[in-house]
Amino acid sequence: MKIEDVFTRSFKRLRHELGQDRPRDTRPMWLIRLSTDTAFCKAVVANGYLTEAQMQHAASRYRLGRSRDGGVIFWQIDHLEQIYDGKIMFYREDCHRDHHRNPQWVSNRMKRYYLKDDKELIASIPSYHCLFGTHLLKDEGRGKKEEGRTPTIAVVEAEKTAFIMSEHYPDYLWLAAGGLFELTAKKLRTLSRYRPRLQSLHALVSGGSGSPPLVRPRHHGQCTARAESHP
Repeated sequence: MKIEDVFTRSFKRLRHELGQDRPRDTRPMWLIRLSTDTAFCKAVVANGYLTEAQMQHAASRYRLGRSRDGGVIFWQIDHLEQIYDGKIMFYREDCHRDHHRNPQWVSNRMKRYYLKDDKELIASIPSYHCLFGTHLLKDEGRGKKEEGRTPTIAVVEAEKTAFIMSEHYPDYLWLAAGGLFELTAKKLRTLSRYRPRLQSLHALVSGGSGSPPLVRPRHHGQCTARAESHP
């Protein structure tokens, strides 16, 4: 046996063990994990928040995914189709969050998987986030402008709120900060070409300040940020 045959066989075996001889999936990660087979999607329909058709439509627009352990993935994709991160959350049958299972970031799971126990290296790699639903600005926002309508953006706290409201009030582009302390100036830079107006849901419900009524708030302290494009 020639020496080059030995090396060739050795490299073939090594590639096989590493899985590099398998065809690679070059699709975006959100597309690979795209799914409505989660407790969240089922609960949204079962509890009457949305119909099955509405849920499927919203899940397609917001590109909801499913983690290997059954959590719903709220992908954070910007207007340039760049994936910032994915927020994995777990919900009960009543469509409320399962507080026994903490939310996790896809980036953190990947760092733990690939970097194993190197905690110092894991901590040194930053994660970047954007508003949930930002990718909708690329096509839907432009489409409304072409139709002669001014796209109005509503920024709420929770991804679930944006997801549900998008079907009941489709004239708005619903984005979510992902938490009260997640609403930062850096995340709002994408909306720099819009004129922001901050109003409480109470004002929106009552139609105050010339705003159309939206929904009845659970807490009067909740706020939504509305942004309209510059004339």
